[in-house]
Order: sequence, then structure tokens, then C-alpha cells
Amino acid sequence: MIAFNFASAQTPENNEIKIQIKGIEKPVGFLRLRIMDDQKKVVLFQKIPVTESEMALTFQLKNGTYAVSLYQDENSNEKLDTGIFGIPKELYGFSNDAKGKFGPPEFADQLFAVNSNKSMTINLSKPF
Repeated sequence: MIAFNFASAQTPENNEIKIQIKGIEKPVGFLRLRIMDDQKKVVLFQKIPVTESEMALTFQLKNGTYAVSLYQDENSNEKLDTGIFGIPKELYGFSNDAKGKFGPPEFADQLFAVNSNKSMTINLSKPF
């Protein structure tokens, strides 16, 4: 497993967030990860090369409420490829392993509070 650390110096205002990414079927392309605050403002966007079937990422976040979304851009075309009816062809995941029924999960289901160091696992999947 490979680990990526996107952390700046730890300060009392920053918390270390560790995200374990599981379910990568092929180690190709990039993970495109986005972290948004509870106002849906993007606070972090990363493009991370996929080199293994499991990856660990570390970030620094201030106290607050956030949501993580990501997908594996297997062909490096900088978009989530979809098929008929907009169904994703590439793996994707959300914080809290939130799932949607006929589309992405509700934003509220993805939110998690940060007020100390935190670890989470996101399992990548396809809808079918």
C-alpha cells in the first residue's frame, strides 16, 4: 500500500485526516479527490496517481464539517466517464461510504465533523 501525505505543519488549528481508499480494481490513472466544507465550497482538490489496489491519504483540515468525494479516472481524461442514463463507468466513493439510489448520495449523508484527528475508509464502487 502506498501512502500520500498532503499535510502542512500540524498546528492546533489543523487536524490530521487519514483516508484509506479501498476497492481499486486496477492500479491505473488517477484518483481525483475533492473535499468540500458544509457550504459546498471546495477546500481541497487533489489529483493522485493510482499505483496500488489500496491507498492511504493524509490531509490537514481545520475544525469544521466536510464531505469527501472521489473517483478513479482510469483513462486520465479528467472526467468521470458515464454510460447510458449517466451511470458511471469508473469507480467512485464518498465520505461515510454514502450511497445514492438513482444518482449521487445526498450531500448531508457525506458530511462528517472534524474537531480532532480522524481516520476513515472509503470503499470505491460502481452502481452495478
